[in-house]
Amino acid sequence: MRIGEIFSWQRNTGEAIAAQGFRVYPESLALVIRLPFAGFVWNYPVSVLVEREGKTKRMPIIDANRAARWAFGLGLMLLVMAFARQEGCESE
Repeated sequence: MRIGEIFSWQRNTGEAIAAQGFRVYPESLALVIRLPFAGFVWNYPVSVLVEREGKTKRMPIIDANRAARWAFGLGLMLLVMAFARQEGCESE
């Protein structure tokens, strides 16, 4: 099995929502993992396409929660590394 057959990224566009002269299309990215015995799909929103009078504009979605999780994880990793380094210095 090649890596491209197991992992793939897909950009998906949802159905349009129409209101007050606008058409809004949600967009998401999906990480798809296909194994012989199971599969996994992780979706997250990336933008919305806003269409009005024939013009389309892509508006990105900023996921503050995901950014906060990454910052927390990075901070925790750095803290563990700092403590591990201190422990290594004391044992000499």
